[in-house]
Amino acid sequence: MTTPIRPYVVTSRLTGAQRLVRATNQSQAIRYAVRSDYACTPASADDVIALMGRGIKPEDATDSAAPQADGQAANGTHTEPTGE
Repeated sequence: MTTPIRPYVVTSRLTGAQRLVRATNQSQAIRYAVRSDYACTPASADDVIALMGRGIKPEDATDSAAPQADGQAANGTHTEPTGE
C-alpha cells in the first residue's frame, strides 16, 4: 500500500512567501522547500566550541515543546523569551 501524495502550502515565517509542494507528509514538504536555503552536516567538536563561543545555544529537535528561533514552539504555540 502506498502513501497518498497531497499538496501542502509551505509558508516562510520570515518573508510570508508561499510554495505549493506535493508530498506524502508535512515533514517531507518542509524538507523539500528548505533544502535550497539550508545545509546540514554533523557538528565536529571544533564546530560546537566555535558556535557556542559566539553565543549560539544548542537546540533540541526532539523536544516538540521547545521554542524555535522565531519564538514559536514546534507545536505552534507562542513562547516568551526567558531572558537567559
